[in-house]
Amino acid sequence: MNAEWIIIGIILGIGALVAGGVVMHLMRCRRARLRCALELPGLAEALGLTYTQSRTIGQIMGSVSGTYRGRQLEIDPDSGRHPLEISRRRDRVSPIDLDTRQPRLHPEPGWVVLPSFDPAFDKLFKKRYASAAFAEMLSARPELTEALSGFARRWGSRISHLGISGGSASFRLKIGALSDTWNEDMWQPVDELQAFIPDLVNLLELVEQHASEPAR
Repeated sequence: MNAEWIIIGIILGIGALVAGGVVMHLMRCRRARLRCALELPGLAEALGLTYTQSRTIGQIMGSVSGTYRGRQLEIDPDSGRHPLEISRRRDRVSPIDLDTRQPRLHPEPGWVVLPSFDPAFDKLFKKRYASAAFAEMLSARPELTEALSGFARRWGSRISHLGISGGSASFRLKIGALSDTWNEDMWQPVDELQAFIPDLVNLLELVEQHASEPAR
């Protein structure tokens, strides 16, 4: 009989610990969400964009949108699919197609898999496609490989999903699954976004610049 009560006590204790952990996690998420909502207007001002307060019941985040260095940028934390999107410049074409997820298809004709040049970059981007001309040029542009490697090393541990696609596609960034209440990192500190966005655009511009230059 005593053994049975001991087992019951252990089970109840474990249940209490699990329940307490869930409550603490939800409280952290709520605090992070509130902090993000309070800081979004400041982010919009810092980047020269427009903050729009949400009119939807239950959505307190609002959104940020506008033109940033020639690109349309939108930050909508309540959007579970693409909370942060940067469109390509219409006067430029990106020769790369990168994604942190595994590719489902082979490269399209005229495109190849980028040769490995840095473990951090390879670890971040499971999909590493580029135009054949750009891939061939990459080995002769150490400043470009250093920029790609540096970006991966700075942000690799903070990115849940990042897709950069060329042609008519848009550049998309998603840090965390914003629709997932259980994701502790779903609402990023705005100061990180304020540092990440210029860094990402710098990288995109550098890639486009090299793609437009004649081969050396």
